Amino acid sequence: MNVLPSDIAFSDASILYSIPFTNQFSPSYYLSFFMTKNYFVFVQQPLVISVPSLVWGFYVDKKSLMHCSGNQRRKIDFMLSRNKPAAFRITYESEAFAFFHTINSYEEDDHIICDLCCYSDGSIVTLYLDTLQSICEEVENSDFNWYDNEDGKCLLTDIRRYVLPLNISQSNDSENLVRLQNSKAKAIKSENKIVIDYESLVES
Repeated sequence: MNVLPSDIAFSDASILYSIPFTNQFSPSYYLSFFMTKNYFVFVQQPLVISVPSLVWGFYVDKKSLMHCSGNQRRKIDFMLSRNKPAAFRITYESEAFAFFHTINSYEEDDHIICDLCCYSDGSIVTLYLDTLQSICEEVENSDFNWYDNEDGKCLLTDIRRYVLPLNISQSNDSENLVRLQNSKAKAIKSENKIVIDYESLVES
């Protein structure tokens, strides 16, 4: 396997887009993002990194440097064209959730479809190795029920599909802008913003 030397691996790299922090002391946590042929989609979630806790952690044993903010909504930012990153940008808004991993994203009939693994809140970051080991031991019990175990429920993810309509200029308030057939996702224009609701891809 050929591996590029570290001094030239990023020699042709360039910054395509920068996202300012909503809160400089609690920046949103990013692990992954969506990319289609023409778009990047960054999810700005309420799962944030506490900068004060990060600094304090150098002096005091601090287990959790991340927490879920009290903001009950989070924004999705995306831009058009990798060559002209400032040319087009729309912000979508939805109910808050936490996530680490994206699954898939693509464009279809003037919509961007984004699938990802979601947690209802950010409590998963409070699960440490000893708790996870305890859960694994309980799972070996045939009577174990994830929904009856408070820690176990934190590990359950929901596979969600969010649909981001691109053609919104002629839309009316309270009108569902998602035009895809057989899609249960919603996008409603309300007070100069687009509020989206997901379609769950798995049964509870």
